[in-house]
Amino acid sequence: MADIIAAIKSKSIFGSLPVFKRLDSWSNWLVALKAAFALPMDPAELEVYRKYTGRQTAPTVPPSELWFIVGRRGGKSFMAALVTVFLAVFVKWPLGLEKGYLMIIACDRRQAGVVFQYVKRILELPAFKALVAKELAEEIWLTNNVVIAVQTSSYRAVRG
Repeated sequence: MADIIAAIKSKSIFGSLPVFKRLDSWSNWLVALKAAFALPMDPAELEVYRKYTGRQTAPTVPPSELWFIVGRRGGKSFMAALVTVFLAVFVKWPLGLEKGYLMIIACDRRQAGVVFQYVKRILELPAFKALVAKELAEEIWLTNNVVIAVQTSSYRAVRG
């Protein structure tokens, strides 16, 4: 699996997105991603990690669950889309003949639309464009048998 931070910094992968022209505004998110994927942190990043988690050492294995408290316009939807595309493209899932689903659950229909647009925009990058096999109203099927789906949080819509 490729390193998500390297993918963000790479101009041929996520780094070509206009939002990443100035990475300094994403520094806290980069630390969060390093923690999520158990990537090494430099001393300054470790201080940020300690400040927001109260933990002294960074994770050495990816956690099984993450919780983020982020304010309005803090980048949550974009990061959900980015991480999902990263997982869909760079992780080799043992699928066999079946399709693998990566779902993003949004609080309402409007937010689901926002997140879906982020996913579509990321997948339009030259590095990923050829991976899109089919685009539906709420799903994008990739050529590697992974489907990215964006759903609303409803007990009627999401099952299992």
